[in-house]
Amino acid sequence: MLVTFLYTHCPDVCPLIASHLNDALRQLGPRATAVRVVAVSTDPKGDTHASVRRFVKTHRLVSQFRYLTGTKAQLYPIWKAWSVAAFPGPGATVNHSSYVMLVDRKGRQRIFYDSTVTGAQIVHDLRLLG
Repeated sequence: MLVTFLYTHCPDVCPLIASHLNDALRQLGPRATAVRVVAVSTDPKGDTHASVRRFVKTHRLVSQFRYLTGTKAQLYPIWKAWSVAAFPGPGATVNHSSYVMLVDRKGRQRIFYDSTVTGAQIVHDLRLLG
């Protein structure tokens, strides 16, 4: 599983992370069915079901993507457990932690990637983990 924290109206890093994760899944081909991406919202007010659908469609995300939304009260414990900061930024932006975590089949956090990770790097590490 690959876990990340995004918001649908993000103008910069979130679409980049989603694109790289999507690229990794496409590179895996049929083996991608064994991998899931869980994107957790960092914008409880702005990430509606409709905005998530648009984000998925606009970025052509593959079916292995799951996008977790909820209220701040529901999402805060997840942010805390994953050491994620999320707070309003200028305009309608959200300042938040931007990373991807590779979690193995036993639920262990194995690799922490920053927001610049490429699909090829993720594929390499997924293949090593088998």
